[in-house]
Amino acid sequence: MIVKFASIFKHAWFSIYFSDVEYRQNATFDDLDKYMRNPEKYSEAINFTKQYILSEGEKLNKRVAFESIYDQLVDAYVELHLHAPNSNLDLNDGNIGFATNGALKIFDMQ
Repeated sequence: MIVKFASIFKHAWFSIYFSDVEYRQNATFDDLDKYMRNPEKYSEAINFTKQYILSEGEKLNKRVAFESIYDQLVDAYVELHLHAPNSNLDLNDGNIGFATNGALKIFDMQ
């Protein structure tokens, strides 16, 4: 599920949002960090991505799980920004997991 979620998330951001909506801008992970750390400022991008992920999750019968992962990921970006504003998340499926209580855990923060 993590592999699929990370793939869909990156596709939404880099292949759809930034290439189609942001007028073919070549986005980087720095752009992703900037947008995710400021959801109130970039709500259009955040909502676009969330809706895309939810629709893809629906196709896989994983909508509820994908929504939970997405919401926790946004919270992780915001929390990271509060505590370490110059750090970044290395977002790939090898760096995302779950605690025994189901909480999302992200590894390899830079």
